[in-house]
This record gives sequence, C-alpha cells and structure tokens, in this order.
Amino acid sequence: MKNKKLGNKFIDKLKNKVENRYILSIIAAKRARHIQSYINAQKYMRFF
Repeated sequence: MKNKKLGNKFIDKLKNKVENRYILSIIAAKRARHIQSYINAQKYMRFF
C-alpha cells in the first residue's frame, strides 16, 4: 500500500514537470515569435 502511494506521488511529480516544461516552451515560443517579428520590423524599417 505504501509503495503505491509513493508511486503515485512520483507520477504526479513527473506530470507536473512535463506540464511546466510544456508551459515554459509555449512561453518561450511566444517570446521568440515576438522577437522575430521585432527583428522583421527592423529589417522593413530600413527600406523606408
């Protein structure tokens, strides 16, 4: 019985880690896209 509880706790921890990484990667992707669009805007500004 004790073993099962420990296993569940471990699985929960793993799930949290995966979810956090997923959320962080989404935030990073949004930030990267923002930076990319900023760089593109700078490139276009040179033409005018």
